[in-house]
Amino acid sequence: MKKVLLVTTIIVTFFSGCGSDTEQNMINMINDINEKAKNDSIEEYNRINSKYSIQRCVHAALVTAAMLKANDSNGYNTWSSQESTDCRNAELEVRKPMTDVEKYFY
Repeated sequence: MKKVLLVTTIIVTFFSGCGSDTEQNMINMINDINEKAKNDSIEEYNRINSKYSIQRCVHAALVTAAMLKANDSNGYNTWSSQESTDCRNAELEVRKPMTDVEKYFY
């Protein structure tokens, strides 16, 4: 994600002050970058095959942020809901009662 922002900053700096065609090209490039970041974050979320809900929660939050950055309101609403579900499940997983064996060690 940091690389995407760095590339975007370099592109904006390089093309600032140019004509409207170049400005439109720059806007298109930024939109393409945001779209790629959005799709990459969804692919990464889908690759998670973990029993730990906290990982799904974190990755859903990353997808939600990518949707917001890409100005995709439908995607944002969908993933915000998914993030809430995953994070609620993670909270329940963290708060589950300790077993007798776990109590022995604490």
